[in-house]
Amino acid sequence: MPIVMALRNPDMHDSHLAEINELIGQELNFKVDGFTLQSLIDMNVVQFMEQIVATSVKATGEAKLRAALNDLDTIWGNQEFVCKNYKERDNQFILIDIDTLYQALDESLAQINMILGNRFVKVMRQRAENLKKSLNVLQECIA
Repeated sequence: MPIVMALRNPDMHDSHLAEINELIGQELNFKVDGFTLQSLIDMNVVQFMEQIVATSVKATGEAKLRAALNDLDTIWGNQEFVCKNYKERDNQFILIDIDTLYQALDESLAQINMILGNRFVKVMRQRAENLKKSLNVLQECIA
């Protein structure tokens, strides 16, 4: 039963299924008519139960990290930088409401560091590191 639950994980993508197919040396194709529990038994997948469940856990972990990165992208994609004229001079502006910006930046940097420290970050490490670099640049600009 753990194998069936793992294979039905909605977070499993083609890459995870390819990993499992390579592991068992056969192709699991759930979309074929007649694929049943007996099909899994005939494929002798029970011997790979731990690895299949581990792949499912990895898929869930990656999905959570992907969602967290998407949330950070949304936050910073919608972040408004409110400016006002500096001493009534043309073309010179300063940021206002900087405390809110600092707070959002600190929270985002803490979140990205947690993401980068997670064991499931491998497939999205580059994306997370790029976001962290962008946030660090922003931090330097407003400091």
